[in-house]
Amino acid sequence: MEPESESELAGKPLEVFNVSQLPEPVIRHLLNPKYTLEAAEVLKWIGTPKAQNNLIIVATSGNVPLETSMKCVEALSHSIQRFGVLLTTGEIARLYDLYNNTRKTETEMLQIRGAVLDALEQPLR
Repeated sequence: MEPESESELAGKPLEVFNVSQLPEPVIRHLLNPKYTLEAAEVLKWIGTPKAQNNLIIVATSGNVPLETSMKCVEALSHSIQRFGVLLTTGEIARLYDLYNNTRKTETEMLQIRGAVLDALEQPLR
């Protein structure tokens, strides 16, 4: 099948890819250490609360290397810049509690959890 000519396309509405069904499979990959970085890169472009929440869960879990956690925080920050904070007040309050209950000796975890809070506060600056 040959591509349509420009003149044939001119009268047709632009079709945009619908990403509403994309988060679930990507989130499953986010939780797989083999694909976490790639999935985070995709999720930063999907403006849903579930995408932002799962980036936070992986980043703050302590179950992935520091580099992976920080990539998830970077993806979260990008998502927030593009779509705003999509978390509820209760979810944000729990993140502050999580940070405040982190032992001062857990320097990497404090760094990651602090970076998550910084990302959440960036629209306020």
